[in-house]
Amino acid sequence: MKKITYKIKRSILRIRHNVFVKLRGLTSNQEDAVHDVIRLIAPVGITEQLIRVGSNNDGGYLIPLSTHRQDALISPGVSSNSSFEISFADQGTKCFLFDASVSGPSMTHNNIEFHKKFWGVKSSNDTIDAVEWLSENINEKERNALQMDIEGAEYDIIRHMPVNTLNMFNLIIIEIHGFQKILKPKCTEGVVDFFKKITQNHKVVHFHPNNNIGPVRYRGIDIIDCFELTLVRNNYPYFSEAAGSFKLHSLDMPCVPEEAEVSPNWDQVK
Repeated sequence: MKKITYKIKRSILRIRHNVFVKLRGLTSNQEDAVHDVIRLIAPVGITEQLIRVGSNNDGGYLIPLSTHRQDALISPGVSSNSSFEISFADQGTKCFLFDASVSGPSMTHNNIEFHKKFWGVKSSNDTIDAVEWLSENINEKERNALQMDIEGAEYDIIRHMPVNTLNMFNLIIIEIHGFQKILKPKCTEGVVDFFKKITQNHKVVHFHPNNNIGPVRYRGIDIIDCFELTLVRNNYPYFSEAAGSFKLHSLDMPCVPEEAEVSPNWDQVK
């Protein structure tokens, strides 16, 4: 019954997304914005291997081998899967988890510290000021990683985060939600600015679409609504001259196992 419910939900969302694109009076401004973002997040080549960390499907991510060694991992958005964080904790990384929607991580570990709070731009009963907490608890001179899956709140969090705060992370894994809103004229500039900010001092080394919702086609380009990015800071020592690609990696696995993977045609954007 649960699988049937998910399928119905995904079908409704796909219909809504397609109708949204067809009915709106879209202009070339949105087309340019989509192309700009695709260029910003085009993966670059690296000389070391990617490894899969975490679960086989949703909750697992690909990262460069050397970045699995961190002093601290900050992970807002825990839900019921903490396999990614456990993998780091097993390596000796101090992991800080944040999520007000659960009572705690799915597994306990001596290197995991859980906060029953959502990340926010200010503190309240169920939120914690992300920038303030980072400035008080994280040493910017150490190796720090950020893994963020907060269901669309990433736009507001990053918008309020100073660049020097974002730059304390040598590794960023972030799940992007609601990317199709770039096609809404009132949202276009803000979405583009978000991607400019997260790529100012970091480069994307891996891209993976979430197959929960399929893409819509807009002016010949697939617009996916949700995808995962792995970024490393510009001082990462293993960049190569080889071109990267939006194509699926051999270690990629579908977020929704019963659905086919999504492979957008973004490599055609130059």
